[in-house]
Amino acid sequence: MKRTVAVVLGAKGRPLLLLALVAVTASLMLAGCSSRKGLGASESWSAVAVQQDGNAGFVGTRDGRIIELLFGKTGNGSVQVSQGAIFNVGDRPEGKDTRARVGGAFYGRPTIANGHVYAGSYQGFVYSMLAEGTGNGAALSNANAFEIAGDNLSKGIEGNVIYSNGLLVTGAAENINQGRLYVLNADQLDSGASVADVEHCRYPAGDASGVGRVWSTPLVLNGIAYFGDLDHRVYAVDIDTCQLVWSAPAELGGGIVSTPVALNGKLYLGAFDRK
Repeated sequence: MKRTVAVVLGAKGRPLLLLALVAVTASLMLAGCSSRKGLGASESWSAVAVQQDGNAGFVGTRDGRIIELLFGKTGNGSVQVSQGAIFNVGDRPEGKDTRARVGGAFYGRPTIANGHVYAGSYQGFVYSMLAEGTGNGAALSNANAFEIAGDNLSKGIEGNVIYSNGLLVTGAAENINQGRLYVLNADQLDSGASVADVEHCRYPAGDASGVGRVWSTPLVLNGIAYFGDLDHRVYAVDIDTCQLVWSAPAELGGGIVSTPVALNGKLYLGAFDRK
Protein backbone atom coordinates (compact mmCIF):
# COMPACT_ATOMS: atom_id res chain seq x y z
CA MET A 1 0.00 0.00 0.00
CA LYS A 2 1.24 3.49 -0.73
CA ARG A 3 0.91 5.99 2.09
CA THR A 4 0.30 9.67 1.47
CA VAL A 5 1.32 12.53 3.76
CA ALA A 6 0.10 16.02 2.91
CA VAL A 7 1.01 19.45 4.28
CA VAL A 8 -1.27 22.40 3.65
CA LEU A 9 0.10 25.94 3.88
CA GLY A 10 -1.92 28.70 5.47
CA ALA A 11 -2.38 32.18 4.07
CA LYS A 12 0.94 33.30 5.52
CA GLY A 13 2.82 30.21 4.44
CA ARG A 14 2.66 28.51 7.82
CA PRO A 15 2.12 24.73 7.74
CA LEU A 16 -1.24 23.62 9.09
CA LEU A 17 -1.49 20.18 10.68
CA LEU A 18 -4.45 18.66 8.88
CA LEU A 19 -5.32 15.69 11.05
CA ALA A 20 -8.09 14.84 8.65
CA LEU A 21 -5.56 13.62 6.12
CA VAL A 22 -4.05 11.27 8.67
CA ALA A 23 -7.50 9.84 9.31
CA VAL A 24 -8.20 9.74 5.58
CA THR A 25 -5.02 7.80 4.90
CA ALA A 26 -5.76 5.29 7.65
CA SER A 27 -9.36 4.84 6.56
CA LEU A 28 -8.50 4.43 2.90
CA MET A 29 -5.69 2.01 3.47
CA LEU A 30 -7.54 -0.18 5.96
CA ALA A 31 -10.69 -0.32 3.89
CA GLY A 32 -8.71 -0.83 0.71
CA CYS A 33 -6.86 -3.79 2.22
CA SER A 34 -9.97 -5.49 3.50
CA SER A 35 -12.74 -4.82 1.02
CA ARG A 36 -13.92 -2.86 -2.01
CA LYS A 37 -16.94 -1.67 -0.02
CA GLY A 38 -17.22 1.57 1.93
CA LEU A 39 -14.47 4.16 1.72
CA GLY A 40 -11.80 1.77 0.43
CA ALA A 41 -9.45 3.39 -2.05
CA SER A 42 -8.24 0.13 -3.57
CA GLU A 43 -4.51 0.79 -3.11
CA SER A 44 -4.71 4.45 -4.05
CA TRP A 45 -1.52 5.98 -5.49
CA SER A 46 -3.03 9.44 -5.69
CA ALA A 47 -2.29 12.19 -3.20
CA VAL A 48 -5.21 14.04 -1.61
CA ALA A 49 -6.25 17.40 -3.04
CA VAL A 50 -7.85 19.64 -0.38
CA GLN A 51 -10.25 22.48 -1.07
CA GLN A 52 -9.13 25.93 0.02
CA ASP A 53 -11.68 26.08 2.83
CA GLY A 54 -10.41 22.77 4.20
CA ASN A 55 -13.89 21.25 4.40
CA ALA A 56 -13.46 18.65 1.65
CA GLY A 57 -10.88 16.93 -0.51
CA PHE A 58 -10.59 14.52 -3.42
CA VAL A 59 -8.47 11.43 -4.00
CA GLY A 60 -8.06 9.15 -7.03
CA THR A 61 -7.91 5.37 -6.94
CA ARG A 62 -6.35 2.60 -8.98
CA ASP A 63 -9.77 1.16 -9.77
CA GLY A 64 -10.89 4.31 -11.59
CA ARG A 65 -12.69 6.36 -8.96
CA ILE A 66 -12.45 9.94 -7.73
CA ILE A 67 -13.74 10.01 -4.14
CA GLU A 68 -14.91 13.16 -2.39
CA LEU A 69 -13.80 13.26 1.26
CA LEU A 70 -15.76 15.42 3.69
CA PHE A 71 -13.88 16.75 6.72
CA GLY A 72 -16.16 17.51 9.67
CA LYS A 73 -15.51 18.26 13.32
CA THR A 74 -16.97 16.53 16.33
CA GLY A 75 -17.98 18.22 19.58
CA ASN A 76 -14.53 17.72 21.09
CA GLY A 77 -12.79 19.35 18.11
CA SER A 78 -11.45 16.19 16.46
CA VAL A 79 -11.79 15.65 12.72
CA GLN A 80 -14.30 13.19 11.34
CA VAL A 81 -13.97 12.00 7.75
CA SER A 82 -16.94 10.84 5.72
CA GLN A 83 -17.44 9.84 2.11
CA GLY A 84 -19.09 12.30 -0.23
CA ALA A 85 -19.84 11.90 -3.90
CA ILE A 86 -17.98 9.54 -6.24
CA PHE A 87 -16.92 9.63 -9.88
CA ASN A 88 -16.42 6.18 -11.40
CA VAL A 89 -15.04 5.60 -14.91
CA GLY A 90 -16.74 2.20 -14.83
CA ASP A 91 -20.06 3.99 -15.19
CA ARG A 92 -18.97 5.62 -18.45
CA PRO A 93 -18.75 4.04 -21.93
CA GLU A 94 -14.95 4.28 -22.08
CA GLY A 95 -14.68 2.62 -18.68
CA LYS A 96 -16.82 -0.32 -19.74
CA ASP A 97 -14.84 -0.93 -22.93
CA THR A 98 -12.27 -3.05 -21.11
CA ARG A 99 -11.32 -5.24 -24.10
CA ALA A 100 -9.98 -2.28 -26.08
CA ARG A 101 -8.43 -0.23 -23.25
CA VAL A 102 -6.08 -0.42 -20.33
CA GLY A 103 -7.51 0.18 -16.85
CA GLY A 104 -8.87 3.58 -15.91
CA ALA A 105 -6.71 4.16 -12.82
CA PHE A 106 -6.03 7.65 -11.46
CA TYR A 107 -2.38 7.88 -10.45
CA GLY A 108 -2.01 11.66 -10.31
CA ARG A 109 -3.46 13.93 -7.66
CA PRO A 110 -6.79 15.56 -8.64
CA THR A 111 -6.68 19.32 -9.22
CA ILE A 112 -9.31 21.61 -7.69
CA ALA A 113 -9.72 24.86 -9.65
CA ASN A 114 -12.32 26.94 -11.42
CA GLY A 115 -15.06 25.35 -9.30
CA HIS A 116 -14.22 21.94 -10.78
CA VAL A 117 -12.10 18.87 -10.16
CA TYR A 118 -9.75 17.85 -12.96
CA ALA A 119 -7.98 14.51 -13.23
CA GLY A 120 -6.18 12.48 -15.88
CA SER A 121 -6.76 8.74 -16.16
CA TYR A 122 -4.53 5.93 -17.31
CA GLN A 123 -7.07 5.26 -20.06
CA GLY A 124 -5.99 8.56 -21.62
CA PHE A 125 -8.84 10.88 -20.61
CA VAL A 126 -8.82 14.27 -18.92
CA TYR A 127 -11.99 14.56 -16.82
CA SER A 128 -13.78 17.62 -15.47
CA MET A 129 -16.51 17.47 -12.83
CA LEU A 130 -18.08 19.87 -10.36
CA ALA A 131 -16.13 20.17 -7.13
CA GLU A 132 -19.21 20.08 -4.91
CA GLY A 133 -20.72 16.67 -4.42
CA THR A 134 -24.39 15.86 -4.03
CA GLY A 135 -24.32 13.41 -1.13
CA ASN A 136 -22.90 10.19 0.21
CA GLY A 137 -22.18 7.82 -2.64
CA ALA A 138 -23.94 9.96 -5.24
CA ALA A 139 -22.23 10.60 -8.56
CA LEU A 140 -20.12 13.74 -8.93
CA SER A 141 -22.09 15.86 -11.36
CA ASN A 142 -21.39 17.53 -14.71
CA ALA A 143 -18.64 15.10 -15.69
CA ASN A 144 -17.06 15.75 -19.10
CA ALA A 145 -14.05 14.16 -20.77
CA PHE A 146 -11.37 14.83 -23.37
CA GLU A 147 -9.52 11.88 -24.92
CA ILE A 148 -5.87 12.16 -25.89
CA ALA A 149 -4.61 10.57 -29.10
CA GLY A 150 -2.79 7.27 -29.23
CA ASP A 151 -3.07 3.52 -28.80
CA ASN A 152 -5.87 2.42 -26.47
CA LEU A 153 -3.76 -0.39 -25.02
CA SER A 154 -0.74 1.73 -24.12
CA LYS A 155 -1.68 5.41 -23.88
CA GLY A 156 -2.33 7.08 -20.57
CA ILE A 157 -1.83 9.96 -18.14
CA GLU A 158 0.17 9.24 -15.01
CA GLY A 159 0.80 12.74 -13.63
CA ASN A 160 -1.37 15.62 -12.46
CA VAL A 161 -3.42 17.94 -14.64
CA ILE A 162 -2.21 21.50 -14.01
CA TYR A 163 -4.59 24.49 -14.11
CA SER A 164 -3.05 27.78 -15.23
CA ASN A 165 -5.04 30.89 -16.25
CA GLY A 166 -7.93 29.00 -17.76
CA LEU A 167 -5.77 26.32 -19.38
CA LEU A 168 -5.25 22.69 -18.38
CA VAL A 169 -1.76 21.30 -18.97
CA THR A 170 -0.85 17.62 -18.82
CA GLY A 171 1.78 15.26 -20.15
CA ALA A 172 0.71 11.97 -21.66
CA ALA A 173 2.03 8.76 -23.15
CA GLU A 174 0.37 8.03 -26.51
CA ASN A 175 1.93 4.62 -27.08
CA ILE A 176 4.84 2.54 -25.79
CA ASN A 177 7.40 4.79 -27.49
CA GLN A 178 6.20 8.38 -27.48
CA GLY A 179 4.20 11.03 -25.67
CA ARG A 180 3.05 14.62 -25.93
CA LEU A 181 2.13 17.73 -23.94
CA TYR A 182 -1.58 18.66 -24.15
CA VAL A 183 -3.04 22.09 -23.38
CA LEU A 184 -6.83 22.27 -23.03
CA ASN A 185 -9.36 25.06 -22.53
CA ALA A 186 -10.82 24.48 -19.07
CA ASP A 187 -14.12 26.29 -19.62
CA GLN A 188 -14.75 24.38 -22.83
CA LEU A 189 -14.08 21.05 -21.13
CA ASP A 190 -16.33 22.05 -18.22
CA SER A 191 -19.19 22.76 -20.61
CA GLY A 192 -18.79 19.55 -22.62
CA ALA A 193 -17.79 21.36 -25.83
CA SER A 194 -16.49 19.59 -28.93
CA VAL A 195 -13.00 18.11 -29.03
CA ALA A 196 -11.85 20.84 -31.42
CA ASP A 197 -12.96 23.55 -28.99
CA VAL A 198 -11.55 21.83 -25.90
CA GLU A 199 -8.03 21.34 -27.28
CA HIS A 200 -6.03 24.57 -27.19
CA CYS A 201 -2.83 23.12 -28.63
CA ARG A 202 -0.34 20.30 -28.20
CA TYR A 203 3.41 19.82 -28.38
CA PRO A 204 4.61 18.49 -30.75
CA ALA A 205 1.78 19.81 -32.90
CA GLY A 206 -0.63 17.94 -35.15
CA ASP A 207 0.42 14.59 -36.53
CA ALA A 208 4.14 15.18 -35.95
CA SER A 209 5.99 12.45 -34.07
CA GLY A 210 5.79 12.89 -30.33
CA VAL A 211 8.57 13.16 -27.78
CA GLY A 212 9.44 10.22 -25.54
CA ARG A 213 6.83 8.77 -23.19
CA VAL A 214 5.77 11.41 -20.66
CA TRP A 215 5.03 10.11 -17.17
CA SER A 216 5.80 13.27 -15.24
CA THR A 217 3.73 16.24 -14.09
CA PRO A 218 4.82 19.46 -15.82
CA LEU A 219 5.97 22.50 -13.89
CA VAL A 220 4.03 25.50 -15.24
CA LEU A 221 5.71 28.80 -14.46
CA ASN A 222 5.02 32.18 -16.09
CA GLY A 223 3.24 30.56 -19.01
CA ILE A 224 5.99 27.99 -19.67
CA ALA A 225 5.58 24.24 -19.11
CA TYR A 226 8.79 22.43 -18.13
CA PHE A 227 8.68 18.64 -18.33
CA GLY A 228 10.83 15.62 -19.05
CA ASP A 229 10.34 12.36 -20.93
CA LEU A 230 11.69 8.82 -20.76
CA ASP A 231 14.05 9.58 -23.66
CA HIS A 232 16.20 11.66 -21.30
CA ARG A 233 15.08 15.09 -22.58
CA VAL A 234 13.73 18.17 -20.78
CA TYR A 235 11.48 20.61 -22.65
CA ALA A 236 10.32 24.19 -22.11
CA VAL A 237 7.08 24.88 -24.00
CA ASP A 238 4.97 28.04 -24.17
CA ILE A 239 1.48 26.85 -23.16
CA ASP A 240 -0.26 29.57 -25.19
CA THR A 241 1.37 28.63 -28.50
CA CYS A 242 2.76 25.14 -27.73
CA GLN A 243 6.05 26.24 -29.24
CA LEU A 244 9.41 25.17 -27.85
CA VAL A 245 10.99 28.06 -25.93
CA TRP A 246 14.53 26.71 -25.90
CA SER A 247 16.43 26.26 -29.15
CA ALA A 248 16.58 22.53 -28.34
CA PRO A 249 15.55 20.30 -25.41
CA ALA A 250 18.10 19.66 -22.67
CA GLU A 251 19.71 16.21 -22.77
CA LEU A 252 20.15 14.37 -19.47
CA GLY A 253 21.65 10.98 -18.67
CA GLY A 254 18.45 9.09 -17.88
CA GLY A 255 14.70 9.00 -18.17
CA ILE A 256 12.75 11.64 -16.25
CA VAL A 257 9.55 11.09 -14.26
CA SER A 258 9.93 13.84 -11.66
CA THR A 259 8.51 17.36 -11.78
CA PRO A 260 11.22 20.04 -12.11
CA VAL A 261 11.75 22.50 -9.27
CA ALA A 262 12.53 26.12 -10.14
CA LEU A 263 14.87 28.05 -7.86
CA ASN A 264 16.83 31.25 -8.55
CA GLY A 265 16.35 31.03 -12.31
CA LYS A 266 17.44 27.40 -12.59
CA LEU A 267 15.65 24.06 -12.88
CA TYR A 268 16.47 21.13 -10.62
CA LEU A 269 15.29 17.58 -11.27
CA GLY A 270 16.43 14.01 -10.93
CA ALA A 271 16.72 11.32 -13.58
CA PHE A 272 17.14 7.57 -13.77
CA ASP A 273 20.91 7.94 -14.07
CA ARG A 274 20.98 8.56 -10.29
CA LYS A 275 21.94 12.22 -10.73
